[in-house]
Amino acid sequence: MTTASNTTPANIPSGAAVIVLATRNAGKIRELDDMLRDTGVTVVGLDASC
Repeated sequence: MTTASNTTPANIPSGAAVIVLATRNAGKIRELDDMLRDTGVTVVGLDASC
């Protein structure tokens, strides 16, 4: 799974499930990322580059 610290739209696979959290708190993004690790969902925060 990819987290906000290394995620940009360019490296998210086409058709991937993405959750955008309305936060810049890296700890909260990491927390949800840990919970969803085995699902294949990409978690990004507000600091993800567009």
